[in-house]
Amino acid sequence: MTDICPPVASGGALDEDEARKYFRQIVDGLAYIHSQGVCHRDLKPENLLLDVDGNIKITDFGLSNFIDMHSKPALLQTTCGTPYYVAPEVLNGEGYDGKLADVWSSGVILYNLLAGSFPFDGKRLPTLFNNILKKKFKCPNWFSAEAKLLMGRMLAKDPKQRITIREIQQTAWYNHGYASESPRKYPRIRVDTAEADAALSSAAITHELNGPDASAATPVPLPKLNAFDLMNLVGGLAMNNLFNYHKGSHVSWKRFYHFESGLPVDKIISGLKGIMQKNGMATLQSETPNSMVFHVKRKGHHSDLRVDVFMVLENIHIVKIRRGEGNAIAYYKFMSEIGPHVSKELGVPNQGPSGIVVVI
Repeated sequence: MTDICPPVASGGALDEDEARKYFRQIVDGLAYIHSQGVCHRDLKPENLLLDVDGNIKITDFGLSNFIDMHSKPALLQTTCGTPYYVAPEVLNGEGYDGKLADVWSSGVILYNLLAGSFPFDGKRLPTLFNNILKKKFKCPNWFSAEAKLLMGRMLAKDPKQRITIREIQQTAWYNHGYASESPRKYPRIRVDTAEADAALSSAAITHELNGPDASAATPVPLPKLNAFDLMNLVGGLAMNNLFNYHKGSHVSWKRFYHFESGLPVDKIISGLKGIMQKNGMATLQSETPNSMVFHVKRKGHHSDLRVDVFMVLENIHIVKIRRGEGNAIAYYKFMSEIGPHVSKELGVPNQGPSGIVVVI
């Protein structure tokens, strides 16, 4: 198999009949995925594979999530996806409907198939995201009137005004040259208890064959942060957070703090333990190779505190300290006491306002 990019790259753009052939398969695939209670959240040409017969297979469900099919779906909160294809409501950080976010992404793919370029562009991510949020795009003059109409409805900034997958399947452009038919209804795939137990048994057998000692001897890899994760650490991808970060709204009273460190992970973990021990108000509750949970007791008030270490580059780590259950005041006061020591002993010098150095 190959991805869908080569047909686009070879000619720059496809004619509408050729693009429609691929697009109908994408939409039909999305209709099936959504009918099973799943949204993809990372649709892009690289995740659309072509078999030898030119049929599209939607792949890479690493960022997918479940949809509640029996009630009004809860809004998803995780900012994820690929920048050029991500919907504006995902960037806003106020919650979004995963199915409608998929519609937006498929609209960008259709534009790319027809134009050979992206509807929203920008050499820098803030510029790109600003263009997406403002919906600054126009269709080339060779797009048919029906294609322009469909594009406008798929790339509607307000998700409540955006066309749905079922409505796409009933549009004139989608059905041009094809016999108009009612959207298919797919039965839900259901897994019974016996099938689930069999799958778990297979996993257990595999673990026994591999041997528990072999896995124990292998170092546990650190979780890595991608571009979206890093931007979320500085207040999320909402544009006001990106541009107004230095105005003081993020300086104090945050639920979590983070800082950058060039030290090895074991040095970070041992250094934090030492600082907590010297302070005398934090007790270690649990620990993994890259995280710790402490219980803080300060002047009769209690709070939990979680530390996680993430890798950005081989010699650069981000350490996140987050408040758990308990008294917020105790947490903030405790952080104000240990913050300068953490910055001085473990952090990279001269960190900006996103670092824990602000907690003084």
